[in-house]
Amino acid sequence: MKSNAAIQLIFLILFAISSCWAAQPKNLKQTKQILPSFSSVAQNRRPIDATVYQNQLDSLFKQLASTRDKRQRITIVKQIRALRRSQFSQIKTDPNSVTKSNKKSPLRTITSERSSAVTVPSYHFAFGSRNNSIEMTIRDSSSTHANKVIVKPTDYPSWIMLRPDEITILAFQPGADTTVTFVAAIQEHAPVHTPQDLVLTVFSGTTQWSRTIDIQVDAPDHYQLLQNYPNPFNPTTTISYILPEDGKVTVKVYDLLGRQVTTLVDAIQTAGINSAILNSTNLSSGVYLYRMQSGKFSDIKKLVVMK
Repeated sequence: MKSNAAIQLIFLILFAISSCWAAQPKNLKQTKQILPSFSSVAQNRRPIDATVYQNQLDSLFKQLASTRDKRQRITIVKQIRALRRSQFSQIKTDPNSVTKSNKKSPLRTITSERSSAVTVPSYHFAFGSRNNSIEMTIRDSSSTHANKVIVKPTDYPSWIMLRPDEITILAFQPGADTTVTFVAAIQEHAPVHTPQDLVLTVFSGTTQWSRTIDIQVDAPDHYQLLQNYPNPFNPTTTISYILPEDGKVTVKVYDLLGRQVTTLVDAIQTAGINSAILNSTNLSSGVYLYRMQSGKFSDIKKLVVMK
């Protein structure tokens, strides 16, 4: 009985092994069928013509500027970022200098004329924020020594303030990584959810190369009605307010008896900071109230006309 049990056990083991062995070629065939499809896609990927790319980018930005629908704007922004990624991801790089991307902060590695890899992330800034750090790491894989390397912002939107104006690297060793840091302040008139470019240029002797960083300002997280400026005023003053999302806004001016004097705003406006101009030509000297309302938010402040 024991010998029969042993024989049955050996038979079961051999059957299991033969089953696994028989299944292996099928899996291999499946793998072989799948892999060429990925490789063929990779081989067919090519960067689009620069003129076509720029035309497509300009068209998307025009669509973004012409619509105030929040969902459409988000969709267009995603299309812009996808177009940029598809174009820049095709730039040939040195396989030995490629840096793996981080999901939280996607990195872009590009090979320069000195065989140096420049790694730059995309940045999202909080609305009206200060002391934001923008870092760029330069990896020099060339065999020659660079005595002096200068990094400076050469093209950026008017709503971002950068310091210092430039950074000088006096000792740049071949094969070494050097990180430079610029401090950015975001002005309140910056457009939100609108990707724009910050260009950092690296100068090394007679050679220079530029790299583009994607920058974008997030919408504010609160409503706020600001004090008009100047105040007191004559004849005009500016009333500004902050919106965390697109929506209908009304701004009205009242006298101290509660009578409506004028309506400055009654329209749908985009997130960010907005403003309206009050002209006091038809108003008498005195104290007035102005009220801003959007959704469930409303606030009232005083202004003074002095003639």
